[in-house]
Amino acid sequence: MSYQPGKIITCPHCGQTSTVKEKTILDGWTKKGVSLCCSLCEKELQPLCEAEDSVEEPETASKQRFLDFLGTSEDEKETDLVTDDGTRHFCKNCSHFLNHPFRDFCTLHNRETHPMDDCDQFARRKDS
Repeated sequence: MSYQPGKIITCPHCGQTSTVKEKTILDGWTKKGVSLCCSLCEKELQPLCEAEDSVEEPETASKQRFLDFLGTSEDEKETDLVTDDGTRHFCKNCSHFLNHPFRDFCTLHNRETHPMDDCDQFARRKDS
């Protein structure tokens, strides 16, 4: 049987329904390899190198099915969701914002504000 990380199995050692997890094998501070083990009893199931060859093909097939479902291909360029110039109208960048150690204040509306608030009367500060 070929085990894969995250797969639900019945452990041959403890007999419980469990998931397969990857366990790093260390020699001091040096990584020697990775093994697959039961997440409940921590007993080794099978070395990862034996299962690695069978994992690669389904992963790429799954990715291709997902891309087909979306109607896209890997070659298509990603588009930006934001089409503006990237500036935001936050109070911290407004000329009416008064930053004080004990409270932040809007001089236009005469009220306490937060730096990440925004309003329609935004006027960009000259130094930012």
